[in-house]
Amino acid sequence: MNKAQTIIKRSLIITFALILGSTLQTNAKPAPNSITLITEKNQTMSALLENRSEMQETIAFMHEHISENAVFEMSMSNETMPADMQGQNIKMDKASYINSFIQGTHFVDQYKVSIKTVDVQPSKDNKTAISKEIMIEEGLILNPRNLQEEGKPFISTTSCTTLHQLDGEKAISVKAQCHTDTSFLTTT
Repeated sequence: MNKAQTIIKRSLIITFALILGSTLQTNAKPAPNSITLITEKNQTMSALLENRSEMQETIAFMHEHISENAVFEMSMSNETMPADMQGQNIKMDKASYINSFIQGTHFVDQYKVSIKTVDVQPSKDNKTAISKEIMIEEGLILNPRNLQEEGKPFISTTSCTTLHQLDGEKAISVKAQCHTDTSFLTTT
């Protein structure tokens, strides 16, 4: 093989390698970024909470997207709470947090929920991210002592700052600080 043929052969090999490499790169599915992971997680959670007929699916989703060692710090305020309880912090672990959603569904009718991701700040190494979410819930809250009694219309807004561990195609909640303001609407 002469020098010209060797150069042509090497050029063809390099060209083939570049074409193959670019084809593999365009067919490879890129890992979702933290904004996409967290936004989609919140959209899915919102849909699952509103469709309360599939509670097992909601529970499974929550277990899959919450760390075993997660800590949720919650504070609440509403006009019916005693003044000394307004804004008081409640700490919950994973099980307590999930149970609060499950138990709460028994006392709310005509439930609507929306979870909006308003900010996501990924860490420099992209292993964690901090997000801010706003969850708006509305419906009729029932009297736990008399479920036959007409429900009281409410609207609540919960603002959370959540630390997520980014694990492949999942955003796992590790820690959250949330505050909920609830208002009861008067009916005429």
